[in-house]
Amino acid sequence: MTDQYYSVPENPDYDAEHIRKIQDSDPVKASAIVNPVLERMIANTAAVKKIAESKAAGTPEFEEAETLGNIQSGESMPGILGKLKKWYASLHRVAWSGRYGDLENIPSAFPPASHTHNYAGSNSAGGAANSATKLATPRSIQVNLGSNSAVNFDGTTNVTPGVKGTLGTANGGLGNTTGRVTAGQKAGTTLGTGATAEGTGCTASGIYSHAEGSRTTASGEKSHAEGVDTIASGAGAHASGVYSAASGHWSTAIGDGTIAEGNISFAAGRNTIAGAMFQTVVGIQNVKSTSLTDRFIVGDGADSTRSNAFRVTSAGVYAKGNYNASGADYAELFEWADSNPQQEDRAGHFVTLDGEKIRIASPTDKYILGIVSGSPSVV
Repeated sequence: MTDQYYSVPENPDYDAEHIRKIQDSDPVKASAIVNPVLERMIANTAAVKKIAESKAAGTPEFEEAETLGNIQSGESMPGILGKLKKWYASLHRVAWSGRYGDLENIPSAFPPASHTHNYAGSNSAGGAANSATKLATPRSIQVNLGSNSAVNFDGTTNVTPGVKGTLGTANGGLGNTTGRVTAGQKAGTTLGTGATAEGTGCTASGIYSHAEGSRTTASGEKSHAEGVDTIASGAGAHASGVYSAASGHWSTAIGDGTIAEGNISFAAGRNTIAGAMFQTVVGIQNVKSTSLTDRFIVGDGADSTRSNAFRVTSAGVYAKGNYNASGADYAELFEWADSNPQQEDRAGHFVTLDGEKIRIASPTDKYILGIVSGSPSVV
């Protein structure tokens, strides 16, 4: 009698929310009240059992997801498996076989295109590289200026090559291998030992001489000519300016057209001439003197005539005109008793004697020597 036992459904659904609670007012009737409640409880129990057995056996139930999507952390196992099933179902046959014939939309022909395969920067297989990115190990290359030896560099070690050749003046060099400046040397001239020439058209033929500027000449030993068209022909002579010439040994000519002929003489200004040893001449167009007694001359001539305004000799002083002094008093020279340590201007102060020296007088001094002069005419 099968009707005497409750049946267990084959695919039970868990539905605890719809289990009816028996009320006191319910009539006691098995088919209408008790049996439906018990049957729902049996179905729920069966559903719970089935789920538990499925999890214990590792065979969860799931359905394929409707759309492709990535799995998320915390998602249920049926949900994850459903997404995986959807992903596997979307794969084409070639994903499983790996066969070229299972590809879709394969072109019927593959026409070749013009192209070049570069090998290490070369346009031909096995050719030399046109360029390289960098060495695997960094290396240093440091030039040795004291050597002219070449070195081979293959990238396996550091190298120190020498230098060879002449660095031109356009690139900051001297243009020679002597170590001397010759950029301004006049064509056809011979450079003296240890001499230098810089500028344009300069001649430095004297030993250790130096010519610079434009068309200057330093022919004397250790002489120096600078400016324009100057000549230093005496040993150790110096000519500077324009058209100046220093022919005396250790003489100096500075200015425009000045000439220093005497040894250790000095000529400055315009067209002045120092014609004797130890003579100094300044000004313009002086009268040339070769007398050793004429020590200092101030020229005051014109372009066509020579004249002296002032001349100092070993015998006296000579002037073209009168001697004019800016002061009008006569003064004697005394030493200050305190040596005036602060170098004060004491002009106009009354002074008195303090032994053989002087000091500023006070109201109690009975003897007044005089007043300190600021610009005396005669001392």
